[in-house]
Amino acid sequence: MINRCKYYDCAGILPVQFFGKYVCLLLFAVILCSCGQTKNSKTSHIVGNDRDVHDCIASAGYTWSEIRGECIRLFEKGIRLEEIDGEKSIFVVFDKDSLHAELFLSDGRHDILDGRILPEGGREWSLEEDNAMTVGKINDIWTVSQRGKVIYTEELLPVEEQFQGKVLMNDGLNVIYDLDIKHAENSGDGIFTLVMTYPAAQTEDEKSVSVSGRRYTLRGDAYDDNAVVWQFVPDDGSASINFLVVDSATLVLLDNDFKKINSKFDTIKLKN
Repeated sequence: MINRCKYYDCAGILPVQFFGKYVCLLLFAVILCSCGQTKNSKTSHIVGNDRDVHDCIASAGYTWSEIRGECIRLFEKGIRLEEIDGEKSIFVVFDKDSLHAELFLSDGRHDILDGRILPEGGREWSLEEDNAMTVGKINDIWTVSQRGKVIYTEELLPVEEQFQGKVLMNDGLNVIYDLDIKHAENSGDGIFTLVMTYPAAQTEDEKSVSVSGRRYTLRGDAYDDNAVVWQFVPDDGSASINFLVVDSATLVLLDNDFKKINSKFDTIKLKN
């Protein structure tokens, strides 16, 4: 059996990178503990204490946009594009008048591009410098080009599924999971956004955490070689999250060893 523990950080507190900035927050205590911590280990709830100079809360998924002048969630305001010859993702955000575009790159850089109207119609956004990236549409699909070569492209993912449910953490806190998955028809891959809300949080800063990334379909769990497991791999390099697919409307959280966590609250359901 393949040792999947290499995908996880087992220190208990997860260092999460949001476009180059690391913050310490506890995401999935039941997932992280099985590669070196005992089941009875206690963890602390550290969320929301990572406001940046612009007052944006990274752990809640917010980052500062220069062209919009506000804290935004990229998965809400941006367009996600995938690297053609690799596994990186970037986001493109436009200002309210679409005069400028802002590229959020995987290495933490933000490039602001100026828009211009093309002679043949349409518009593109670029910088007047060598090796600069250009944002535009090809056959109605968003792309990012460099030196005339398309290096990132928008994925067409027409199918969207939304799951919600309550999960009990091992520190006794209830967390509401809101999982949004987008994928192509009949595809086991795709992208996801997961927002975790803590109803018992004392302040708004501590109320929610969000991650986004790619969804993959695996075969087999700790009990059944034919089980279907969805693995969610965050863009920031933090711990993957695994769910057993019970049926098309029911997902059960698994731990590092692909075992059920045997909690009363470990299931999320497809929203109507």
